[in-house]
Amino acid sequence: MNKLINYINTLDLTISQELFDRHNEEYATTKSGYSSRANLDSEYLEDMVCENVKGAEAITTKPDRFLADVKYKGMVIDFKEIASRYHNLQHDYLRYIEAQAAGKLTHFLYFKSNRERYASNMPDVIQVGYKLQFEFLGIYDVNTVMSQISTGGKNGKIDVYNLGDNYGRRIDI
Repeated sequence: MNKLINYINTLDLTISQELFDRHNEEYATTKSGYSSRANLDSEYLEDMVCENVKGAEAITTKPDRFLADVKYKGMVIDFKEIASRYHNLQHDYLRYIEAQAAGKLTHFLYFKSNRERYASNMPDVIQVGYKLQFEFLGIYDVNTVMSQISTGGKNGKIDVYNLGDNYGRRIDI
């Protein structure tokens, strides 16, 4: 796990024309269900992890890829970019519980990036040449995350920093 965390915290990714074009193509075809092209850019980290961290494997089969992003060390992980402090589970709570029960989701990995944002913390499309950096916030099993809805989550929002304060920044594997 330390290799994954170190990789995330030290990754300096300059967005190339190739990466930018790949996301444009994916948005136009296989990932057209995203609400915006900018939201697809949160996948740069998981793409790099799958390409560069030994043992990490992208989940590409439908419908599983809509539940989690990466398999790593026996975990089925959904990567979540956090813009402020919160992971909003309001609309996806049941989907996550069902995915966990089916073995299609075991963990959430939370991270921040230095990507530019505009009104209401909405992301902007990351342009060619931008130097993207990441910060690992924590990785937690689904039950730990879901338990926060009843103990402190308001309107389905989980304070990711409270998870870190209560459970540490990571799990040990």
